[in-house]
Amino acid sequence: MVTLELLEAGDCEQPEYFVNGRRTLGKLRFPALVARVGHPALGTILFDCGYGPALLESRSWAARAYRRILPFHLSTSSLGTADAVFLSHFHPDHIGGLRDMPGLPIWHSRAGLAELRALGSFAQAHNAFFPELLPLDFASRGRAIEDCQRVALDADWAPFDVAYDLAGDGTLRAIPLPGHALGQFGLLCHVDGEDVFLIADAAWVLENVTRLALPAPPGRLAIADYTAYTETLRKLRELKTRRPALWMIPSHCEKTIAAYVQRPSPVIGPSEYEKRFAEFNVLGMGLDEARARAQAEKGDGPHGAYSFGLSTGSSGAPGVFITNGEERKTWAKAFVSRTIGWRNVLGLRAALLLRHDNRLYAKQRLRLRYFSLERPLEDWAEDLERYAPTVLAGPPSALERVGTLVKLRPRILLAGGEAMAPGDSAALENLFGVKPRQVYQAKEGFLAAENERGFLEWNEDLVALQRMFVRGDDSRFVPVITDLRRSTQRYARYRMDDVLRQVDGEIVAVEGRLQDVLYARERLVFPDEVFTALGVRDFELEQFDGNRFVLRGNGDTVRLEELLGAPVERGSLRDRPLWEKRRRVRRAFDPESEWIVTHWLREPCR
Repeated sequence: MVTLELLEAGDCEQPEYFVNGRRTLGKLRFPALVARVGHPALGTILFDCGYGPALLESRSWAARAYRRILPFHLSTSSLGTADAVFLSHFHPDHIGGLRDMPGLPIWHSRAGLAELRALGSFAQAHNAFFPELLPLDFASRGRAIEDCQRVALDADWAPFDVAYDLAGDGTLRAIPLPGHALGQFGLLCHVDGEDVFLIADAAWVLENVTRLALPAPPGRLAIADYTAYTETLRKLRELKTRRPALWMIPSHCEKTIAAYVQRPSPVIGPSEYEKRFAEFNVLGMGLDEARARAQAEKGDGPHGAYSFGLSTGSSGAPGVFITNGEERKTWAKAFVSRTIGWRNVLGLRAALLLRHDNRLYAKQRLRLRYFSLERPLEDWAEDLERYAPTVLAGPPSALERVGTLVKLRPRILLAGGEAMAPGDSAALENLFGVKPRQVYQAKEGFLAAENERGFLEWNEDLVALQRMFVRGDDSRFVPVITDLRRSTQRYARYRMDDVLRQVDGEIVAVEGRLQDVLYARERLVFPDEVFTALGVRDFELEQFDGNRFVLRGNGDTVRLEELLGAPVERGSLRDRPLWEKRRRVRRAFDPESEWIVTHWLREPCR
């Protein structure tokens, strides 16, 4: 079976007008697509290799001009190991990483390369061909696509009629796509029962195909043969019209790449993800090793380019997240923009109250300090008071305990990492003189932040959201996420263990974890219902089996017993460590919440 994984090896921005002719001043982000194609006989083939250090380091006049006209960002993510490279064409954003892939065979168009080599230096530059990007041993490693078996395509692929069969089994077929560049080929892949057509730069965005939206004149300067280009677009549009379900993926179309990554596929839950942890990070590292690296976080070992962080671990051993430098910058920019605001950065002093520190919070050109919740509060309370942060962030329960001991007046108060009960916000505002803003962040990423209207606004530019609604309840759902930017550790159709609540489509609360949902009388009882029944904030309610409930603290047990349909025992509140998340409602059995996942959650939807 052939497998396909879409990655990015850098990006740039292009004026939308240049790309599709729309009269707008907006810009489009152009990811540099690299596709990992797995074949049972050929191994892993990289479809293109994106930008690379060689393009940044080249001193040729043409490369310097290219960098000035089309500035780009390199990705620090690894593309993983591979057995061969397939070059769709010879533009620098497709071959820039070749020199970092020693020894691999390189599929390419022999005719296209010969045409490019025959040009003078100015004509080569006009065709965006920089010979210095090719490895010195390219001739010995090159494999001509034209030497593969030439096959006739059946009528299903009309108007395309010829392809070159890379493996001889019909699963990987290279199809000429002339116009944009000399010797350009697309790759038609038969992946797990469906066809995916990687069309390289035959179209910059899918809109070029579906609407025949042609680039504006400035954008046409990058096209080798405009007549052949428009003819190829016409053919692609005819094929797409006849086969609308066909995945047709341009190498720079962010929307199409994201749509493919988010396509319907099996939803994976936290337990399965942890078992297969090594499959979902570029280092191929198991969870135990990654957790040990996170505990040390030395950053100077063989994986020093990566940072290993730990979650709080509210339901067992702490989870692990792995990031690279570029991903940490992306997090910092998004976090500041969505929670602090750039106008508040000047003079900012941020204090983060966390159980675990991590390089995610360091070296981001922000003045911030980390205060460990694993240390006694009395050990650092005075230090925090002297620091006098303008931004204070931490779990609501930790903030509340800090506020009773330390006099602080931050301009911005951020509360995250725990579910907030009714009354928590007012209590924090009373202590700090400022209303707290909720932040929804977990090991899976920075997911949402409270906006000015009081709703949790999802970070759609970073993480795609689908909702698994509770049966019979259109207000509560479990998030299914796909990370659009991270490649070091991948999340695709990943089911979170949280329950969120919405009103008229707006997210109003993270109600708690699935394990905070109680099972009573063949129905589910959610934390918010418990809060309403008890009418207090300081309590812990734990369910030990279907009929045994223990309430520690105060509250109206009569209403609670009516809600649960069972008697409630009384107990005393325990002293909870500062680092431990406050979970007022908790179920002590079915830790994977299988009954909820199996019987109560609907299929994911937008």
